[in-house]
Amino acid sequence: MSSPFVGIIVPGISLIDEGADRVMDYLRSTIGVTTIFLPAYSHSSVIAGRLTPNPSEPWRDHGMPEPMELKGGAFFDPHTEFYRNTFIHDFRAPDPEYRGVDVMALAADAARPRGIDVVPYFLDALGHGRRDPTPPGFPHTLEVDALGRLSDGPCLTNPAYGEWVFSLVEDLMKSYPAAGLLWGMERHGPLGQVIDGGAPVCFCDHCCRAARDAGLDPVAARADFEAAWRYVEAVRVGELRPTDGYFIGFLRELLRHPQALVWEKFWLTRYHGFLRRLYGLVKHIDHRLRFGILVWHNANIWPLLRAQWDYAEIREFCDYLLPLVTHNTGGVSVVRHLESLAATAFKDVRAPDLLAGFYRIMGYDEGPWDGLPARGFGPEYTRREIRRVVDGAGGRVPVYAGVGIDLPTPPGIRKTAPEDVEAHIRAAHAAGASGFAFRRSYAEMWTKNLEAAGRTLRVLGVIE
Repeated sequence: MSSPFVGIIVPGISLIDEGADRVMDYLRSTIGVTTIFLPAYSHSSVIAGRLTPNPSEPWRDHGMPEPMELKGGAFFDPHTEFYRNTFIHDFRAPDPEYRGVDVMALAADAARPRGIDVVPYFLDALGHGRRDPTPPGFPHTLEVDALGRLSDGPCLTNPAYGEWVFSLVEDLMKSYPAAGLLWGMERHGPLGQVIDGGAPVCFCDHCCRAARDAGLDPVAARADFEAAWRYVEAVRVGELRPTDGYFIGFLRELLRHPQALVWEKFWLTRYHGFLRRLYGLVKHIDHRLRFGILVWHNANIWPLLRAQWDYAEIREFCDYLLPLVTHNTGGVSVVRHLESLAATAFKDVRAPDLLAGFYRIMGYDEGPWDGLPARGFGPEYTRREIRRVVDGAGGRVPVYAGVGIDLPTPPGIRKTAPEDVEAHIRAAHAAGASGFAFRRSYAEMWTKNLEAAGRTLRVLGVIE
């Protein structure tokens, strides 16, 4: 029998607050953990900080009950020899809680004698949708939207960003006994950005040069995407009522401006190309290192993103897939997405009336619109999603189910209970998951739910 895979995302602050040895012992004995996913670089408080409590989300029964305003950066000591070709240098996290602590070394020293792997986790959502603090020089890597404005996030085509990311990865893989890299990307393509209310990207000099090299016309693509964006925005604010309806009007805009779809394909090709290069870098350093891709939960519930996440292709440049199945917030996410569609391309239809068609298209059946956010998604959602990824992977790479535990939710939205943990683990196991990874962060989890996870894994024979 092959060794089980049981992972969990653990922020460095939990190792500092609770003691690395104690955390490793607890997770080893409770859930049989084999891999710690450690955010080695982040500006996100939900990934690398303590739980931020509110009236609906009290402090958990472990960790330090002290507020933390995370600035973030590297939670390890960057080795300067790896960054000589970059212009981004000063990115060590300034937070006093992390001062003087190299979390990669701390985690490795505690994990090694217990037979636990440490895998750096990098979530490439830096800047997107937020105004996170970023290192000096980072604005030079930002995307440019169709209106010529700097956007929030870095451009994957920008060589300065790529050089810096590759330097980070090389440093982590060579300077520490890491078992590989987990890469998560939470990005929409330009068409998804338009539908979700943002201006499409990226039209920086680097993307335009790459497009011309590929035989594309970036000037025409930019003009066409700007026209599509202006149409959607006019619909959103009520300035436009097309004669033939909103959806027909949206299709007509795409037909009038076909370079927008050409640019969408170009963006997706560059996106996958970046992941291919990362995979190649990790394998070049050491072929035994494993490169995993964390699949954004929105890829489960946005039809456009689902179309872009073709696992038959993605399996070519990863060693495992880790799809996130976020059951307690699934209802909230679907309601928000359908409300966004009903405010733009599908404005002819009320959001609740879109739900039945959405269920048929996506293969869901999570009950009526009323109460959907409060109910969340049931275990059948988890079974179907994991089965879909397993089928897409085709046995080429293993699939580790990213089961959510205790993601914070506002009042009235479903909280995780031990019976939920058990039901969703059983569903993922029945779907053919090769292992499990618990997320979003150990710092957010109640021990009763971790203990429920351990009990279920033992009953299923995953761990002893």
